[in-house]
Amino acid sequence: MVAHGDLTGDDRDEAAVLVGCREDGANYETHEVIAYTSAAAGVRPMGSLGERQMRQDYARSAPGGVLWGFTRAAVTIRNHRLVLERYADGAHAAPRWVVTMQYRWDRDRFRLAAKPSRTRCCP
Repeated sequence: MVAHGDLTGDDRDEAAVLVGCREDGANYETHEVIAYTSAAAGVRPMGSLGERQMRQDYARSAPGGVLWGFTRAAVTIRNHRLVLERYADGAHAAPRWVVTMQYRWDRDRFRLAAKPSRTRCCP
């Protein structure tokens, strides 16, 4: 999945690419979002947001919480923020929440911009 929008406030679009890696025999993936920017020399990676950081950021607001996969609206860029939607908590096959996490670009890395919000999942 690829999202386009201005992450840095420079009025130029960047791209955020969601990539996943599934281990042999696993029924889940680990994820990373890689952001790209364009310059005179061409497109270049500007930074990434890994599974470990996303899990740690979620755990600070929901101790003991577990992040699962991404929703269909997984990655967007709005108001200079990288917005991620993931399933969380409950069972892997029956998650309890959809969690929205917002990140801002801070010179050389992504930082959580707001406390993750949760809405009930999958009635």
